[in-house]
Amino acid sequence: MSGAVHHPLSTIVPALVPLIAIIIKNLRTTAKTPADASSEL
Repeated sequence: MSGAVHHPLSTIVPALVPLIAIIIKNLRTTAKTPADASSEL
């Protein structure tokens, strides 16, 4: 537990990784046509 207190980023970064992945996917889908984006879902 003390590790999380001394290094709060170690608990925040793992939570940000999925968010970053979602943002990247959204950027890729918006760059394509709506038809291509809907077919990937």
